[in-house]
Amino acid sequence: MKRAAVIFLTVIMVSLASCGGAPKTEGEPEFPMRGEVPVSDKTVRFLGRYYESEGVYYTNLSCSGFEVRFEGTELKAEFISEPTDADHNTYIHVFVDDDYSALEKTEADGTQDGLVNDSRILLEAGRSTVTLVSGLEEGVHKITVQKANQSSLNKLGTIKLFPGDGAVLEPPAAKEKSILVIGDSITCGSNNLGEDLAVSYSASEDGLFTMGAYAARHFDADLEVFAKNGLYTSLINTSYDENMLRYADPFNEILVPWDTELPGRQRDLVVINLGINDTNVINSSGGAYSYEQFREDYIRLIQEVRTLYPDSYILCTDISASAAQEQKAVEEYIARTGDANISFWLRNTVYSRHPLISTHQSEGKMLVRALEDLGIF
Repeated sequence: MKRAAVIFLTVIMVSLASCGGAPKTEGEPEFPMRGEVPVSDKTVRFLGRYYESEGVYYTNLSCSGFEVRFEGTELKAEFISEPTDADHNTYIHVFVDDDYSALEKTEADGTQDGLVNDSRILLEAGRSTVTLVSGLEEGVHKITVQKANQSSLNKLGTIKLFPGDGAVLEPPAAKEKSILVIGDSITCGSNNLGEDLAVSYSASEDGLFTMGAYAARHFDADLEVFAKNGLYTSLINTSYDENMLRYADPFNEILVPWDTELPGRQRDLVVINLGINDTNVINSSGGAYSYEQFREDYIRLIQEVRTLYPDSYILCTDISASAAQEQKAVEEYIARTGDANISFWLRNTVYSRHPLISTHQSEGKMLVRALEDLGIF
């Protein structure tokens, strides 16, 4: 409980500072901020993992991004988009005052060339200034920016905010509930808009239309996604402290794989959605990797997650041939440790390709029911 106590104390100190209960330290911004406002962890609230490099703050993983409070009618932002190549353009979503209705009106039939709706924006490669919102009613608003794509496709940095005639205010507070999802390409939303659309591979992927994202919006919870195409359990457990981070976010220049020491970074719920790629590795290994070894790797992953998130509920889930082995691993872990704050949820969905939006939405509803039955939120 020492770590939890330290985090709780840090949260109290940050809250007091934001409310004027403690003097500002040197270098803290004075709000309201007008004109060109540099993006930093003092002017916005970052969502998911982030890091700074040469004055630019990067949020590369699926569904990562930031929230900002401002007073005015228009807000622009300067971004730097770095696709891995011309076929992997960067997409973001922009939401005003927690209104996610544009996502609920979106459908994908597997043939459309990317997705156009009221919230999704295609960024140009390199530096560009983008109008996030305009024509709003005069007043205080919260703007949420979230990245649609996984880190292996493109890199996204945010440099400045331009509130027009208005001003940037103190960042919003974290939500009361929080979810971390560890997973693979399905968790990223790969091909959920279509199957490798000709216009761009990244155009066919959107993390905001995934099981975890649907559940987070339903419970009004913060969401962090730590996932990448091809991620599998044995890879995570190889030199764990660095390899998982390097694999999931190859651009990240910070060696710390988790940020649990930062205020508010503990999670109410951690979902582990892995197994399909493990099945592929086992089947192609010629006996070098077995289900027995896989169960041990899976238990080590659970132990690492539990060490980092001592108070979180851990929900393990899968639909693959590895699911029975994962369930055995969870049961064995519980038998070894007596940990009652974990369970395995077998999804009964069947699909032979990366699922489209409709399947993610269906699984999102099932996840919501499972969490309600468990009484987590």
